[in-house]
Amino acid sequence: MERRKKVLLALDRLCRSKVPKDQMEVGCTAEEVARAVGIARSNASGDLNYLVREGLAVKFPGRPVRFVTRKYWEESKARNGREETGNLAIQEIEMNPFTSLVGWNLSLKVAVEQARAALLYPPHGLHTLLIGPTGSGKTLFARTMFRYAQTLGRVTGQAQLVSFNCADYAHNPQLLMSQLFGHVKGAFTGANQEKPGLVDAAHRSILFLDEIHRLPPEGQEMLFYLMDSGQYRRLGETGSYRSCTTLVIGATTADPHSSLLATFYRRFPVVINIPALAERPLAERLLLLKQLLAGESRQIGRPLKVTAEALRALLIYNCPGNIGQLLNDIRLTCARALLDATSKGNREVVITLASLPPHVQPRFAAEENYLHELAGLVLEEEWYIEPGEGGVAGTCQVPNIYTLLDKDRGDNGVDGIKSEAQWKRARQVLEEYYHRYLKETVQDWKNARLRLARLVGQDVVALAQEAVKIAREDLPGHVDTNTFLALALHLNACRQRLKTGQKIVNPYLEEIAKEYPREMEVARKVMALIEKRLNLALPTDEAGFLAMLFRAGRQGKEPVGEPVGVVVMAHGSRTATSMAEVANKLVGTNAALALDVPLEGEPQQWLIEATRVVRQADRGRGAFNFLG
Repeated sequence: MERRKKVLLALDRLCRSKVPKDQMEVGCTAEEVARAVGIARSNASGDLNYLVREGLAVKFPGRPVRFVTRKYWEESKARNGREETGNLAIQEIEMNPFTSLVGWNLSLKVAVEQARAALLYPPHGLHTLLIGPTGSGKTLFARTMFRYAQTLGRVTGQAQLVSFNCADYAHNPQLLMSQLFGHVKGAFTGANQEKPGLVDAAHRSILFLDEIHRLPPEGQEMLFYLMDSGQYRRLGETGSYRSCTTLVIGATTADPHSSLLATFYRRFPVVINIPALAERPLAERLLLLKQLLAGESRQIGRPLKVTAEALRALLIYNCPGNIGQLLNDIRLTCARALLDATSKGNREVVITLASLPPHVQPRFAAEENYLHELAGLVLEEEWYIEPGEGGVAGTCQVPNIYTLLDKDRGDNGVDGIKSEAQWKRARQVLEEYYHRYLKETVQDWKNARLRLARLVGQDVVALAQEAVKIAREDLPGHVDTNTFLALALHLNACRQRLKTGQKIVNPYLEEIAKEYPREMEVARKVMALIEKRLNLALPTDEAGFLAMLFRAGRQGKEPVGEPVGVVVMAHGSRTATSMAEVANKLVGTNAALALDVPLEGEPQQWLIEATRVVRQADRGRGAFNFLG
């Protein structure tokens, strides 16, 4: 049996038999699967990631990375429903695979909106044509469309994306059509038996045809008939037609204005343009560099250090082959740097100008074209990238709360996120992020502050220390020792996001301010410090993220001397106020707050006001409401 099939079967068996230690534990690790199959962990990890790319498994970020089979995942969703709150953050990430694409909400925003609309259209979606130069990412975009179709239920969990490059057999049209539609016995010389084609395999799934313009005219007509009627014949077949329900995604590098594509424009309802690398902003190219370099760091299993000069050259050199060429150039660069590190006996792989291929070396003329964009990116610093399994590319393998909420916004729309139920869901996402991801990461760094400084910079480490000092003064006993490290990682992510031109948006700022007023006050003080130390202009939305971090950093046990809050409510002009004043004076505290309720007025209005006062009185141990 093929090894990947054994891995898939073992994963499914483990998922169904495993009893999780707690509700946050999802799926199985690569190590568990490796033991079950009897193979090396590295092989199991590679096979599991391959199964994820093929849509046969689902990957959950974290430490360690966990996997479940797509079949098990679909059955779990059907059994428990999509509104299940357990593992909520993971479900939100899964629901919109487009957010994994660099530039999904910037240069690819229109393309993503078109793709989602095409796949949502009843009953089976709209056939789509992807247009873009070689290496621009059309194949990756098509795969992402397939993953999104799976989340919508347009294709079953067992279905696979069926891919075919029409250029492979362009010199032999008969063989090309046989591969695509199949043939009957005797259809041509050498056709000794009937053979199904890729169209059969794409039934109730998606057929991706790369270089679709290389189809011969007769093949185009057969394809268009399939798209229009859902029927086709195998090569050499006569009589009745066969039926097939499939969504066709075509991709082409041909000039969109050429007469060659005129026919395809008429037959494909949705035409999506995938921009060339040169048409995308430098901020996105910077994110691509991080993603690709982090991938190579994982591949070679060593940390990478990229000098500012090398980074600048990789960012602006002429790359006509687009993302495909960029990946190859980065791999060649890493190979040369790895050879140099190995010869010197160093584990750390340092990428300098000398590591770059000749055509990537800096050119003054190229820099002139990007002077305006370069000015806003601030590229003086070197990059240090640790190898890590899972996570998003960058200077540290920590999931990013900004991206997590971006995904949520992408799924739900900006106008639909203000209901109480949606804020509750977002709060669970935020709290799970800080408690699960950051806290687990923090444990890894507890005795490695030098390594942390290498990743985020000594200036961020010093800033995090000052910020924690402010928080401990204003929130006595509420900031644990892990908050410093978590804050340093978050501040670094904040700085990187602003440098690459990405927006910081927190749609739940109002709700956070109402529920965590003390933490918001501290967050505003810390923001002022950040702006001064890092010379950054922070949006007000950042206060919400900082407040959630400080809230999550509260220790489980409240220190002695921090009382339970008391709220006194009574009818009359000063009845409650007098009672609260007397109680505070006798006890020697200011824990009791008053709410004087007049006889007139709507009860609903005073219920809202009472809720506000109770939240204000809560110092972390709850509040007691005394009604008079």
